[in-house]
Formats: sequence, structure tokens, C-alpha cells
Amino acid sequence: MAFTNSKFNSKSALSALMGSALLIFAAGVAAKPTTRTTPLCFTGDGSHFNRSAIPSDFTPCGGNCPSPSKFTLPIALPSTLFNGANFCCSSFSIRFNGQTAQGTYAYKSSNLADTENLVLDSELFAMFADPEKITDLSPVEYCM
Repeated sequence: MAFTNSKFNSKSALSALMGSALLIFAAGVAAKPTTRTTPLCFTGDGSHFNRSAIPSDFTPCGGNCPSPSKFTLPIALPSTLFNGANFCCSSFSIRFNGQTAQGTYAYKSSNLADTENLVLDSELFAMFADPEKITDLSPVEYCM
């Protein structure tokens, strides 16, 4: 397509892009939940589980999550947190006391329903504190 007045069309294109960006920003701000620290971040308490003895209220979130490794250690999130949205096997950065580690959403916990708490694999928990001495981390921020 040939343009005869490039100055006019450049301004029109720039105006259209700016308008689109403002609409996207406004929609994101309007949709931001009031209980979240950022759109895909949550703050709660963190406890731990032993992956060789999965708690009875844990169900796999679905999908084929990667095998546990330093960067894919499993975490369990409340069964109600995403209300059916499929975020299974998503990576989360987890922060506690200025330290950050990464975990993979692998289980839904019915015992955590209606909270923003999470349960970390004992090996992941140990990156923050000794699971033999401390049972809970609070507050823990985790972001997708």
C-alpha cells in the first residue's frame, strides 16, 4: 500500500497506537484485583511437604509438569486460587526475606482453599529456612 502523505499517516498511526496502549492499560488497571500485590502476585504463608509422601488433600493440577530439579521443584496452591484457569506447570518466583527461588505449580490443595497460602516442596522450602526448625514462612510472595 502506498502512502502519499507520510507525515499525516505517521501521526495517525502514532495516535492509534497510543490510543490502543491507553485502552490496554486502562483495562488492566480496571481488572486488577484489590487483594493482590500485583496482577499475578500473591502474598500468604508458606509451609512445606515431602514429595515422597504427598498429602492426601493434594491433587495433581493436570498436565505433565517437568520432573523436579533445582528450578522446577513443586509447589501446591489453593484449589480455588485460579478458579479453573489452567496455569498448571507454570513457574512461580517465590520471595521470602529478600531471597528468591523458583517453583512449579504442580498440585492443588483443598485444605488451602479460599486462602493465598502455598505449600513448598521441602527442598524448595530449605532454600529459605531449615524445615527441621521452622514450619512456616510468613509472609511469602509468589509471582507468576
